[in-house]
Amino acid sequence: MSDCKDWGHVYLPVVWHPDSDGWRGDAVTDPLTLYVVQHGDSMDDSLVLKTSLMEIIREDMTTAITEIPGHAEGASYWKGLMMMPQALRDLANEIESKLALD
Repeated sequence: MSDCKDWGHVYLPVVWHPDSDGWRGDAVTDPLTLYVVQHGDSMDDSLVLKTSLMEIIREDMTTAITEIPGHAEGASYWKGLMMMPQALRDLANEIESKLALD
């Protein structure tokens, strides 16, 4: 879970609630689904945003591919996206090695 100061937090429901969405709904099917939750006045929090890291990256790839070649925005997207594969591989390796049950 990631804190957003006193406002709320961001979490991956598949980690906290693998058999449901944590909001009395069905389990999420995309393990990279993110929930942004705002702290309520009482103990109840409010789900503000449900999104997918996978879908965000796919949308950015579409932008990078469809922008006019050489256009600054397309080049910026491409450069940023090309930083992600190794970081995602490193994270996947870290998850697998730290959670290995050998």
